[in-house]
Amino acid sequence: MAKLEASSLQTSASEAMVAQIQVEKQKMKEDAKASWARRKEDFLNSSEFDEMCSSKAMALFEHGFNGCLAQFRANGYSETGHPTPFMSILQAMEDMPEEGEVEAGQMFKERIPTPDATP
Repeated sequence: MAKLEASSLQTSASEAMVAQIQVEKQKMKEDAKASWARRKEDFLNSSEFDEMCSSKAMALFEHGFNGCLAQFRANGYSETGHPTPFMSILQAMEDMPEEGEVEAGQMFKERIPTPDATP
């Protein structure tokens, strides 16, 4: 009978220890999630992230620009007949407005004529 009581006490102690370990495990998971969220937020606000986004945007712009040039040339556009330097990626970059100068939709509204506009 004493062995049964000792075994019962040992089982209860083990169950309490398991419950405590599970609570600690859950707390560690929450701490890890919070830490990851803080590191993610710090990275998204870092200059390193800004540089990565800028270089990716520049690569996409250059790829699109070169694709447009290829289409112009494939359709017989003659650069010698048009002295405008719009086929220069450097000139195009210089002509772009600075960040924050133009709202998203305004840039295209100025360049695309509306159907009721007279030429």
